Amino acid sequence: IDYGCRTSPKPIRWDYYNDERRKRLYTVYSMLTHLKQSYDVFRTSDYTLSLGGAMKRIHLNHPSGKVAVLGNFGVEANDIDPHFQQGGRWYEFFTKETLEVKDVNSPLRLKPGEYRLYSTIPFAVEGIMPADETFHIYPNPAHNTVTITAAAAISELTFFDLTGRKVISETPGQTSVTIHTDHLSQGIYVVRVRADGKTMSKRVQVIN
Repeated sequence: IDYGCRTSPKPIRWDYYNDERRKRLYTVYSMLTHLKQSYDVFRTSDYTLSLGGAMKRIHLNHPSGKVAVLGNFGVEANDIDPHFQQGGRWYEFFTKETLEVKDVNSPLRLKPGEYRLYSTIPFAVEGIMPADETFHIYPNPAHNTVTITAAAAISELTFFDLTGRKVISETPGQTSVTIHTDHLSQGIYVVRVRADGKTMSKRVQVIN
């Protein structure tokens, strides 16, 4: 922030583009901006908001189609009533999956931090990455225990402190594992997971 002075131009952090997580965030924002600019439903005045609590919902209505945005802002998996505006086929933007809705109030299970964007018409946007292509850690910050889940069985699970020292190493062989962190010092740790031949990493804060 004090590069030159607080109000001087700052150098562009091009290295951020090589960070997989930052690049994905950039891509998601780019695609959502494209949606807003390309589809009238995102400029509608006919909408409803349900933003109380951890499970949040936005409905957009327009003659060209309908949109339901669902999000879990909590640290635990939970069910949400999508309250879809109509039955029939809905398209999920990030995963490209379709959902046949018979009961508009049938609950959907959302992982911690998971969000979905359903629409009654498919949006033609190329290049978007899947919403869930890594693994999940919750709660984060962690107190005494932390749970790690992945789409495939976790063959290796390793915790490193910020000096690079290995502090936890396990081979769970399952898609979900709970780790006790009460013996760790408070601070930030890098969690590295190997599943389905892929190695992925995230950070977790321990606040024992």
